[in-house]
Amino acid sequence: GNSFWDYLTFEQGTHRLFLTHGDRVIVVNVATDKIIGDMGGMKAIHGVVLAPEFNRGFVTDGGAARLRIFNLKTLKMIGSAPTDPDCDGDVYDPYSKRVFTFNGDSHTSTVVDAKTGRVVATIALGGDPEFPVTDGRGHVYDNRTSTSQVVEINPRTRRMSNEWSAVKIMSVSLPTD
Repeated sequence: GNSFWDYLTFEQGTHRLFLTHGDRVIVVNVATDKIIGDMGGMKAIHGVVLAPEFNRGFVTDGGAARLRIFNLKTLKMIGSAPTDPDCDGDVYDPYSKRVFTFNGDSHTSTVVDAKTGRVVATIALGGDPEFPVTDGRGHVYDNRTSTSQVVEINPRTRRMSNEWSAVKIMSVSLPTD
C-alpha cells in the first residue's frame, strides 16, 4: 500500500500478528498466513499493545492524539482515551496495569489505566521519546532521541525516576561468559 507501516506486535499463544499500517491495524494468523482482522477508521497509527487480562488491546493514533481501545477477542473498537499530540510508541506494563503512550512532539507520556481506559497522568519527559519497554517489575524505559538519553519511569508514582546519557550507557562494562 501507499501508507506507512510502523510497529508490530505478536500475541503468543494465538499466533496473531498485529501490523500497523497508516490508518488501520491488520491482524494476521501466522500459523495459517490468513488475515483475520482489519481495524480501520483511524488517522495515523503507530503501536499496538495487549492487556489480555482485561481482554483489551490499545493502538496509538498519533494523527488524532488518541489511544484507541479494542476488544481483544472480537477485534472491535470499544473506546478511546485522549493523549498529547503525536502519540507514537506505547507499552503495557503488567506490574501497574497501565498503558504508557510516548508522545513525540509533545515530549510527554500519557498514562492510561488499562482496566478503565481512563487517563491517570501525563509525564513530562524533557525530549523526544521513541521506543518504550517495561521489565514488568516496576520499571518503564524509553529512549529520548533528541537528547541521546534513556529515561526510567516508575509506573506506580508516574514520575521519571532516572535518566542516563548514551555515553554513560556505552561506557558500562558488560559481563562476559
